[in-house]
Amino acid sequence: MDNMPQSLVPIRFGRLCTQAKAKPLESEIHLLWLPDELLLEIARELLWRDILSLRQTCKRLWDITKSSDIWRSLVCRESRQTLWLELPVESYTSEELERLLLRRKSAEARYEAAAKDVVLPQWILPVDIDISLDCAWLIPGGRWFLISTSRGSVNYYDLHSEDHLGRELIPERYDERRSSICIDVDSNSPILTFNLALANSDYMTGDRQATLEIWQVSLVVDEEGKGVALKAQSLADFLQEPMGPITSMALVGTHFAYSVHFDPHERTYIFIVNWKTIHESNYPKQVVVVPPNAACCLFDGNICVPDCGTLRLLSITSLPTFTTMPRLSNQIPRPEHLTSIALPKTISLCTSSYPVSHQGVTHILIGTGTAIYDVFVKDTESGPELDAIRLADISAPLVGVRISVSDNFCLPWVRREGQMFLQRLWTPGDISDYPPLLLPYTLAKAPYFYSLDMASGQIVTYENECFQISLLRLL
Repeated sequence: MDNMPQSLVPIRFGRLCTQAKAKPLESEIHLLWLPDELLLEIARELLWRDILSLRQTCKRLWDITKSSDIWRSLVCRESRQTLWLELPVESYTSEELERLLLRRKSAEARYEAAAKDVVLPQWILPVDIDISLDCAWLIPGGRWFLISTSRGSVNYYDLHSEDHLGRELIPERYDERRSSICIDVDSNSPILTFNLALANSDYMTGDRQATLEIWQVSLVVDEEGKGVALKAQSLADFLQEPMGPITSMALVGTHFAYSVHFDPHERTYIFIVNWKTIHESNYPKQVVVVPPNAACCLFDGNICVPDCGTLRLLSITSLPTFTTMPRLSNQIPRPEHLTSIALPKTISLCTSSYPVSHQGVTHILIGTGTAIYDVFVKDTESGPELDAIRLADISAPLVGVRISVSDNFCLPWVRREGQMFLQRLWTPGDISDYPPLLLPYTLAKAPYFYSLDMASGQIVTYENECFQISLLRLL
């Protein structure tokens, strides 16, 4: 990965992933002598590719492979983070489950079979946005697209609808404010539910106290059992303390973290609060001092911070707690870390993704200005284990650019050259060497926001200058 003569992203050429052609069914007549019940049980044990091959043999097996029981069985083998169903699996027809599963598998197959750069088909959505957008978020599953505005509101768009009309989720309360959002999806809920953190701060300087809010957002289901809209319910609101520009946020479970950079001290402080326990203005908050402009890397119950060329994993409970911020940074005790790893160069976490979990491993992607790393935590008998893999070397600054992650794939954007690349993340027991797949961006302007969603096999981009939302499909 050290030689990059033609591109900022080093491309590793490996063997292609090809699929062997299905062999003809042996003793086909004897198979068809079986009753439908046994054929159905046999089909339920097959892989999705085998189901599609079996379907091509005769009309009877075509009908059997259309059974809801088969596709429910296939879907239930996947993790919640793979397909991100909005409703319980029983709510979907056989055709709907087949479509949801195959679009995900098609996106993975497109990545695994690609041997060179791929230009994706692109659609410009007829979305009417008539207000300044500050932040955007694509909910896993690829249907709901959220934006926060300079008036403190949050609106959403149904990307599966025909009209693409925006709807208000959280109403306007302010004028000329900078709004930021982050979300935490409840992967255990049978119906789409997620918590949303919203920060509204002074538009120009950020030197006023921001209003911090936590909302619960859930799917609205109609009489026919179909998801038709989103609704929000306020869970908590409180003032930022201490004052200062918020440079990054993270929300995981009951913990909400935000980083504040104080120029006079050239220090960045990360504050973590349990939003469920805030009942007064002087609420307790836990604090950790990090290098300038370091981003929040919040795991479930832990936080990852840089320190002199290493990454340290800290337990949130080990951090010092304050109600009033101390005047000097040296008055904040240095906490003991659970584990740490050394990286080749001194790092400053300019960019980080939100955490995702896949096969028992929690991943966060970080950009250091010179490289992109996959940082992951595994739970072991002796405690959490921290490790990192360098995905790519870069020579363009990543400040202000978000790395999008979707379960076991990531999509970094190299801003200066207008390049995206898709990369599979490390998984336990996987020794395959998957190359990064370059996805040249075809629009003239660099996206203000972009997000990868492997469940729907699409990339959503937003361009702030022309108020334009685009879809790029990996199918």
